[in-house]
Amino acid sequence: MTLGVVYDPVRQECFSAELGEGAHLNGKPIHVSSYEKLVDCMLSTGFPGNKWGEPDDNLHDFYHFSLAAQTVRRLGSAALDLTYVAAGRLDGFWEKSVHDWDIAAAGLIVHEAGGVATNIFGSSDYLKEPISIAAANPIIHPRSWKCWRKSAWNIVNKKPPVITGGFFYIGSIWRNKLFTLFRVDVQIIYTMGRSQSTQ
Repeated sequence: MTLGVVYDPVRQECFSAELGEGAHLNGKPIHVSSYEKLVDCMLSTGFPGNKWGEPDDNLHDFYHFSLAAQTVRRLGSAALDLTYVAAGRLDGFWEKSVHDWDIAAAGLIVHEAGGVATNIFGSSDYLKEPISIAAANPIIHPRSWKCWRKSAWNIVNKKPPVITGGFFYIGSIWRNKLFTLFRVDVQIIYTMGRSQSTQ
């Protein structure tokens, strides 16, 4: 990839990058966040809707990152998630079972914004099958690798993730409702915390 563009018509935001020329939002330079601790980070992810119960259904990562990070969101667009990482709105993003058209342009934008983008196996060739992506700033990315590495091992060995605790036992029955309530709760807490810290 030498040129990437992601356009959000709702917010009228155009994210762009050219290899070696930096990343921009509506013509202005953007850069990834500078957080150094995962506990301070706002992450985002996505779930493959047709793989529940399989090793790469992302529940294992979601569980661990929900405990380790400030919050984990699900916005619904891998392309926008990645551009938000590039602009410092999010501190990290990962997703499995994505398509190349979901992440190709935005991955370059992250790179040109000073971030790191690999697949969950650690390869910079995140467009190679099986396609997955893990992106963050250069400090957070390696500190998140332990979780992504275990998930990669689970996929290779076709081992389902082991998740313990009452929350996820109930979640396996009431998955959608429980996850929605959990995400709303942690997002409200995080938003209040960040707004107060900037005053």
